[in-house]
Amino acid sequence: MRSFSISLFGTLLCVSFSVSLGLAPAALADVHLPAIESDNMVLQAGAGPQLYGSAAPGEDIAIKYGHRQASTKTDNFGQWRVRLPHLKAGEKFDIEIKGKNTLDIKNVLVGEVWLCSGQSNMEFPLARANDHAKEIAQANHDQLRLFKVERRLATAPAADVQGSWKVCNPAAAADFSAVGYFFGRALSQDLKTPVGLIESSWGGTPAQVWTSLDGLEADPVTQKRYWVMAKEHLAKLHQMSETYDKEMADWKLSADKIAAEKSQLPAPPAKPSELEFPHAPSMLYNAMIAPLTAYTIGGVIWYQGESNANAADETMAYRHLFPALINDWRQKFGLPKLPFLYVQLANYEKREDANVRSPWAELREAQLLTLKVPNTGMAVAVDIGDEKDIHPKNKLDVGLRLERIALAEVYGRKVAFSGPIFSGMTVKGNQAICTFKYTDHGLKAKGGKLVGFTICGADKKFVAADAEIVGNTVHVSSASVALPTAVRYAWAGDPLNNLYNGADFPASPFRSDVTPEPAVVDLPVTK
Repeated sequence: MRSFSISLFGTLLCVSFSVSLGLAPAALADVHLPAIESDNMVLQAGAGPQLYGSAAPGEDIAIKYGHRQASTKTDNFGQWRVRLPHLKAGEKFDIEIKGKNTLDIKNVLVGEVWLCSGQSNMEFPLARANDHAKEIAQANHDQLRLFKVERRLATAPAADVQGSWKVCNPAAAADFSAVGYFFGRALSQDLKTPVGLIESSWGGTPAQVWTSLDGLEADPVTQKRYWVMAKEHLAKLHQMSETYDKEMADWKLSADKIAAEKSQLPAPPAKPSELEFPHAPSMLYNAMIAPLTAYTIGGVIWYQGESNANAADETMAYRHLFPALINDWRQKFGLPKLPFLYVQLANYEKREDANVRSPWAELREAQLLTLKVPNTGMAVAVDIGDEKDIHPKNKLDVGLRLERIALAEVYGRKVAFSGPIFSGMTVKGNQAICTFKYTDHGLKAKGGKLVGFTICGADKKFVAADAEIVGNTVHVSSASVALPTAVRYAWAGDPLNNLYNGADFPASPFRSDVTPEPAVVDLPVTK
């Protein structure tokens, strides 16, 4: 199946024809490989990872990897793919791929491959993190390989990404995702196996731009809110791109002529602001995820949500949008149980009054509710953010918390990995008794008295509450509330919070009075 795609970045307009694997037909029948298949790559252990590429239709492709061989033939579109079974973590070899020409991939490792994606807090580089000078100086890890996808936009699934695998060293690590680096380093050390990290991130981006049109159409809420307008929006961007490209070409021709005549050069055409930043649904999925979906990965870590934490209908829609993205990626990668681990938003900006809406608290709730999706895990970060900086510099703890989830939930290690998660509330007299999962050796308050709880009665007016740990429960009360009806904890952008479990993981913010979703027909369309 063929599709037309346009990729945009800076003043560059690239036009390509993509086919079923997302690779352009090879020029002059040469064997061609995607960027992700290159020197220093990591192949996913155990899953039978596939190699793929293009050549002339009907061409025989012979592959040597280590002491083993495989072969295949290209299809009618010139595409080929082959699985490499029984690869074991720790293997190292070169790969030779031969058709009418021969390509070599050097220094290949077999291990665990994780995709690191999201917005600015995933994009945040090691060079800006706490203790960055020391961390960068020590970032020599032959068993850790890094692939950073360059920023691109596309109105339809693109042919390939731009980037290359690098052995982790100070120069490569400095510009790489700090969260990804700390996650991968710890995972490699704990599993004693090679780890490959693929970073595909872009600051300031909402989740809908990372979700395919198919994924947005599959859910009734995301279909109405994002998908309805997406095709029209993408078509408009396509036309704007072509117009701008023609204007630039004409300007360059004029510039050459004017330079020869030694006349004053006019200003170049202004690039429309809409072509400078990804905001249309699926734009980043098309450009920076779709070309990777034929590559076998072991899991995803995700840090995003800030750009969806605004209007009430947006935070409510995120309850559908985030699971839709997860399910979409699993379908597109062909991995229905693909582990998807994510970071709940850190504390930032405001400590709203208990009775004033908190967009960040609502977005965290949507993330908490997403734990209902199988094979997901959430790292709480509400205790390690920065009230004045949306980009907190403590990325080490974020990476380590994600890694503990991976150890426990993906690799079967018997380790604590989660803080307390609210599981229910009962009322006894004037007390609300809150129960939790993941109490691991008991609940505790860090730094003194337990704080961050509010309570309300039938009037739904929340007031600051007294909270006491009793075994694995928290008893919440207020002298002004005779009969409690709801409890909230850490419910603000930058909330008070100090509830932990015995394994030293923080509790997730929660409210017992979860707001019901509006009917789909009442949701506005995002234009």
